[in-house]
Amino acid sequence: MDEPFTLAGNAEAFEQVDPYNPQNTVKGYINRSGNTKYGALWITHINGIERQQMIWATPKMHYPYDEKHGFYQPNKTAQVEVYEKYDGTNILGFSYKDSDGKQFVSYKTRLRPFLGESKFGDFKRLWDEILMKYPDIPKHISDQDLNLSFELFGKRNKILIDYDVPLDVALLFGVDVTGIVIPPTEIDDNYVPHANLIETFPCGDNFEEQYKRTREYLNSKLIVVKVEVDGEEKIESLSGMEGAVMYVVKDGAIQFKAKPDVVQDIHWAASKGIPYHSIYTTIINAYEETDEPTFELIHSLLLEEFDESQIERRRIAIYKMLDAIKFEKKLKAELREEYAKMGFDIVADKRTCMRHFGQLYDKKIAGKIYGYLMDEFGGGRIEKK
Repeated sequence: MDEPFTLAGNAEAFEQVDPYNPQNTVKGYINRSGNTKYGALWITHINGIERQQMIWATPKMHYPYDEKHGFYQPNKTAQVEVYEKYDGTNILGFSYKDSDGKQFVSYKTRLRPFLGESKFGDFKRLWDEILMKYPDIPKHISDQDLNLSFELFGKRNKILIDYDVPLDVALLFGVDVTGIVIPPTEIDDNYVPHANLIETFPCGDNFEEQYKRTREYLNSKLIVVKVEVDGEEKIESLSGMEGAVMYVVKDGAIQFKAKPDVVQDIHWAASKGIPYHSIYTTIINAYEETDEPTFELIHSLLLEEFDESQIERRRIAIYKMLDAIKFEKKLKAELREEYAKMGFDIVADKRTCMRHFGQLYDKKIAGKIYGYLMDEFGGGRIEKK
């Protein structure tokens, strides 16, 4: 089998035990370039035996326009399906086979081959709770012979949007063995919540106007609270709809993302470099890949949407945010560990719990501590459906 993607400069080698099938040590490469093969795996060996196979993952989504080519013009006979875009962590459910042809199901984030525990987070623990609630997920991955893309979202996995639910999942789409994206309408999804369908319409010859209309709709569905910090306007909270994904369906599907003005913030980015929340979400997402994201890593990720001069103008802000987010993640990890060790129940006995943490941390961050503990432990754990 020829290399399914360029390895030099674009891929990272791995050799890891599959946590969902611990009898398997899987060796191969993960693609890092931001295209249709973004996050894809080329598995070369299982348990030391050669078994080459390509695992298509969640492709990188783009806006339907750029400065060079203008606005994308789809096939006029295509159908357009518009779904809510969720603000969380992308989890891919996929299957692979060993040298005997036995099939195994596992899960990964975008730029790691498998789910696992890290210093500042444990996506496997969160995903295991989802599998308890929706136990048919593995069966549908294997039976449909599709890799399935999910979004893990909620208070306990917050990025920007404040959701009402502690933790839940939405099925986004499927990817077949040739890399073709299968829209939600073509997937058996009654075993798990799927992305909210906003509308469908024939493409015709006015896709650009339809896209603008979608963004206007998103503007009406986002609630924004802003504050000024150190002379810079920052978003304190967002709730509602983070964006939408538009599927142009014709022999498969092409995906385009759409976001409301405050999230996309085109004019702000053009005049000052890169908006605060774009840097913030990039750093948060980088923690899916490593426990120690560097300026160089954030720089490479931001280059997918911004140019060098915009990034350079925000160099100091990036360093400050790297430090602030590391502090926040370290604090949350310490709080989780101490809370579990002490056996607290913040809902039943808030006073004892907060008195204890008040002795360990500066009282100035008591509100932050309480908010995090309530998000993480106040809603209870997911029960099996």
